Formats: sequence, C-alpha cells, structure tokens
Amino acid sequence: MTQTQLAQRLMISASYLNLIEHNQRSVTVPLLFKLGEVLDIDLQALSQDDESQVLAELMEILSDPLFTADEASSDLTREDLNELVAQSPVASQTILKVYRAYQKARDDIQYLGERLSEDSLYSASAHELRTVLTSIRSFAEILHDNTNIPEEDRQKFLGIMVKESEGLSQNIDTLMSFVSAEGVNRSVGTRPPLDEVNDFLQSHRNYFDELEKAADDLVEIANFGRFDRLQKLIHYASHEHNLTVEIGNDKDLCGKLVHFDSRQPMLSLSNSLPRNSLIFQIAQSIGRIYCAEIIVRLVKDAPLTSAASRDMCCDTLARYFAGAVLLPYDEFLEAAQEVRYDLEQLQNRFASSFEQVCHRLATLNKAGAEAIPFHFIRVDIAGNISKRYDGSGIKIPRYGSVCPRWNVHHAFLKPESTNVQLLRMTDGATFLSISRALVKPGLGHNLPRSHYAVAIGCDASHASQMVYAEGLDINEPSLIVPAGTSCRTCERLDCGQRAFQSILHSSRIDEDTGQDNLDLK
Repeated sequence: MTQTQLAQRLMISASYLNLIEHNQRSVTVPLLFKLGEVLDIDLQALSQDDESQVLAELMEILSDPLFTADEASSDLTREDLNELVAQSPVASQTILKVYRAYQKARDDIQYLGERLSEDSLYSASAHELRTVLTSIRSFAEILHDNTNIPEEDRQKFLGIMVKESEGLSQNIDTLMSFVSAEGVNRSVGTRPPLDEVNDFLQSHRNYFDELEKAADDLVEIANFGRFDRLQKLIHYASHEHNLTVEIGNDKDLCGKLVHFDSRQPMLSLSNSLPRNSLIFQIAQSIGRIYCAEIIVRLVKDAPLTSAASRDMCCDTLARYFAGAVLLPYDEFLEAAQEVRYDLEQLQNRFASSFEQVCHRLATLNKAGAEAIPFHFIRVDIAGNISKRYDGSGIKIPRYGSVCPRWNVHHAFLKPESTNVQLLRMTDGATFLSISRALVKPGLGHNLPRSHYAVAIGCDASHASQMVYAEGLDINEPSLIVPAGTSCRTCERLDCGQRAFQSILHSSRIDEDTGQDNLDLK
C-alpha cells in the first residue's frame, strides 16, 4: 500500500500523513483507531500516549525554579528526558510523585502563611506564642547566666517556666486543631482533585458509552424535546424520582446559585440563572439519581486518591449525562456536521449555552461515529485552568497558565465575541482555535460576577470542516500565531510576551524590554 493509498483510506491528506510519519504531527485517538482498523494491527504497539504525557509533565516540572536554579538540572535536554521516560518509566513516575508531594506541601505552607497573616485567630495565636516563648527564654537565660541565684528564686523561676510551657502547649493544640478543622490535606503525594479528574476524563477520551446509552434511553422514555423542556424536566424529576425542584428567591440560597440536597432530595435554583442553565442543572440532578449505579461504578474503578476527587468526579459524570440528554449524541453530531461546527447555530438549535456546546463537541468520540478531534479549555481572568481536554493533540500545561499568545486570553478583550486564531506550536503542529469570553450571572446590582473564557480547537488538518476556516489560508505565515505551551517550556527566542526564562535555553530577561537575551544551548 502506498502512502497516498493509506492517506485515502484514513480520509486525510497525503501531506498530513507525511508529517505524522516524520513526527511533526500528533496522532489523534480517532485517527489511531482508524489506523489500527486499516492496517489490522494491535493499537498497543502504536500507542505512546502514556510516555508522551509523562514527558510533557516532566518538562513542565523541570521548569520550576526549584530545578532551574541548579546548573546541573538546567543542562537537562529533551533528549535526556526522552531517554529517561523510555528506559526508566518507574523512575519517571517516581519523580512526578515526589514533585506533586513537594508542590502540595508548598501550597499548604503558602495557605497557612496567608491565613497567619490575615486571620485574626492566627494572628492572636502567633502573638501569644511569641509572648510565651519570650518569657520562657528570659527566665531560662537568667537561670543559665546566674549560678548563685537563691534556691527559693530558682524554684520560683522554674515554676513560671513550667506554667508558661503548659500555656504554650495549649496554644499550639488550639492552633493545630483549627488548622485541622480548616481541612489542610497533609497526605503525601495526593494530587489536586481537578488534576485527577481531568486525567480520568483523558484516559476515557472524554467519552462514556454507558452514560450515553442511559441518556438515549431517558430521552426516548421522557421525550423532553426542545419546547417546554424546563417544565417537562421538573415534572419528570418530581414524578419519577421524587426530586423537588424549586426556582426561587436568591436570598433563600444564601448567596449560592445552585444547591442540591440529596437527603430530601431537593434542588434549589436561583432565578438569576438563565433558562439554559436551569435546564442543565435539573438534568444534572436527575443524572445523579437516574445514573447513580453507573456513576458509582465508574468512580470506584477510577484511580482517584481522595474523597474530594471522587466527589468532583461524581459531579463531572452527572454533568456529562446532562449534556448527553440535552444534546443527544447522534442528533447533535449530525447537526454539527451539517452547520460545519458553527457554535452559534448549535447554540440556537439546541437552546444551549456556548460553553455547553463546546464541551459537548469535545465528548463526541464514539468509535465509528467521531466528530473532529477537539481540545477544550476554560480559564478564568487570572489564567487559572478549570477545565482541560487535549483531544486534538495540543499540549495543555498542568502547572501554571497557558501561553499568553493563545486566544483564550485575548477573548477577554472582546467579551461575547467569537475569536478565531491559527496557532503554530514549537513542534510545528498548527491548530485552529475558537474562543469566547463569558460572564456567569450575578445575584444583583454591584454584586461580583465570574468572568471566564472557553476555547475549542482542532488540528489544522481538520480546519476545512469548520465554518471558522472560511477565508483562512492555513499555510499563510502572516495568519499564523507562533506560540508554545508555557513560557518555561517554550523554545521560541523572539517572543515579546515571555514572562519567564525557558529551561531549554540559557537566557536573561531584559528588564527594560521584557524580552529574553537567549542563547541556544
């Protein structure tokens, strides 16, 4: 079979296949499955996802100043790490585990430091500790420096020291009990719940067949449709699952938009929520009950290390079910292909939000009925990542923020506008990215609102299938934005937005220009 023939059977261009063969493009999961089918080979022999993920995370953690401050560590190259991952996978995983433990301890220390400086109880406790310690030290110095003190005075001073020591012990016990009540997690190697849940989704290609089938069954039984969907969902929740839904005064929710009480069960929703959010929240709560057995089984089998991770995973799977109910797989995929993935048309057709549509597109990974392989990311206005899925093959950082050149950041400059961008990563891969800044509803005038942005994208080889590529020449250099994953792992020497020195180069940031003076190692 020739390269051209193989490309035709894979339904990709010969040039794209050539780039894959030369390791200049990543192999998406759907394409990997197709390749296994066409060539009749074991996919395990081809899959390098685990190694690639470990390598990417090692690159990120080695960008930490903990390592870059050491000359020996800074001399490590990508080839060194490739060799380590390939030859010593256990050692690689151990390094990651140790770093996660270090990061967790660092976060706990920072948290406690902030609480000590801000919390009145901590401040008072710290002041009392200093006072008691000063008293004990003073009397200890008197006894040490004056050997001729009368026995009566000596016993008096020792008695004071014993009493002060008891008070010191009580203060420490009080402080530690309060810290424990705050829930500071000291478990070694425990990963943040968000990271664990994101990895769980990634391992399932962000697709759960059992939940899809359960959603299809429910849609067929209940026939929610698109009209009067809110009332139909409320009626179904009440009559089939004894779930009471209340949409009422914000004051009754004590500053929350949503409250779910599993004991009654009852779902309380703020009347400030838009209609599509109300519908989604009800569908999610139904999912908690309707798919309880499926969700519990999936979570039980998942590599989650904490109760917080398991709780978050349960909520995530319930949201997945809600998306599958409101945007049924086959119908939604057909519509997406029909309108060439026009996000606004899909919003209108399925009465959903921009984020709901983007998130659902990133889950359309059923074998034999896949959509374009998408990545999906959500960030707040400070750049913190709250959702991530790299289904397109793009690398999304685990630690810190993504490259400032990604349009998920630029979206905040044009709220409620759709931003289109061609990104070229340092490995030569080019991606089409669509982003929009959004605002969550507030609870009233002058009350804070949550600002965030979402972005969805795909490899440029799929861009022609999307309406957003119309008029774009993906090979035109002037239209392509050179970018990276994050500053510390980026190889670009001429970036005017660099915030940190890259671990891949020796550099010095010019304080006047903000640019690196970089020398390639």
